[in-house]
Amino acid sequence: FTYIVPNEHDEAITLFHEMNWAQQKPNAITMLNLLEACSISADLKRSKWAHGIALRRGWASEVAVGTAILDMYSKCGAIEASRKAFDQITQKNIVSWSAMIAAYGVNGLACDALALLAEMKVHGLKPNAVTTLSVLSACSHRGLVEEGLAFIRELAQDQLVDLRLEHLSCMVDLLGRAGRLDSALELLEKMPDGLKPSASAWGALLSACRSYGDSKLGAGAVSHVVELEPSSSAGYLLASNMHAMGGSWADAARLRGLAKERRVGVVAGYSLVHVNNKACRFVAGDKQEALSDEICLFIEQLHMCMKLEEKR
Repeated sequence: FTYIVPNEHDEAITLFHEMNWAQQKPNAITMLNLLEACSISADLKRSKWAHGIALRRGWASEVAVGTAILDMYSKCGAIEASRKAFDQITQKNIVSWSAMIAAYGVNGLACDALALLAEMKVHGLKPNAVTTLSVLSACSHRGLVEEGLAFIRELAQDQLVDLRLEHLSCMVDLLGRAGRLDSALELLEKMPDGLKPSASAWGALLSACRSYGDSKLGAGAVSHVVELEPSSSAGYLLASNMHAMGGSWADAARLRGLAKERRVGVVAGYSLVHVNNKACRFVAGDKQEALSDEICLFIEQLHMCMKLEEKR
C-alpha cells in the first residue's frame, strides 16, 4: 500500500481492508495513501470513513495527515469539512495554509481564499510559489482581476516569490476570463527574460477567444498551441469549437480534419458515479461496460416513459 495509480484507487482501498483483516496496523504513511485514494475517488462517504480512522489513530491533528484530510474533503466539495480539518491541525505550516487556500479556490470561494491569505500573513507566513498559484487560480475562476493584479504587484514589490511560467499562465487565464484579451496577449508577448509561453498559456488565451467570439485573435493563439503541442487534441478542439460558434463551419471542419490527418488522439470525458461503494465510469458510446446491454435497455425504457408522459 505504498503508491496510488490514478485509476486504481478502488483497489488501493480494498487492499487497506485486507490489511485490517490480516490484523496489520496502518502507520501514518499508509494513512496518507488511503486519504489520497479517497481523494481521487471524490467519494464523501469513503472520505468520512478514512477521516474516522485518522481520528481514532490520533493522526488528524498532525500537519501532514490533517492537510491530506482537508484536501480530500475539498475534492468532494465538502468545504466546511475541509475548514474543520484545517482548524484541527495543531501546528500549521505553509503547505497546510496553501492547501486550504486552494480548497477555497477550487470550490469557487475566492473571497474566502483571499481572507485566509491575509490571515496567514498575520501569522507571520509569507506566500510561496504554490500559495501564489492557488490565489491566482481562485481569482481567475471568480473573475477577480483587480485583486489578482494587486496580489502580483505586491509580490513583485516585496520580491517574495520569483514568478514562474505557471503563474504567468494563470494571469493570462485571469485576464482572458474577464474579457481583457488584449492585455492577456500583451502579457504573453512580453514575458520576462528566460520564460517562454507554454501551450497551456496560449490555450488559456484561445479558450477566452472562443468564449468572447474573437476568432481573429484566436487564430494566432491556435498556431502557437499546435506548434508547441502538435500531438495534443486540446488546441484543435478549442479552435474548431471557436470557429463553429462564429459560424465558420469550413474552418471548423478543416481543423478537425487536420487533427484526424495527424492522428491526434482525443481523450474521452467520462461521468463518475458511485454505486455500492464503488466508483463507476461511464463514457459516451462505450460498449466495454459489462452491463452495457442492460444499461441501454433501461435508458430506452426511460425514453419510452418520457414519450408517454409528453402525450398526456
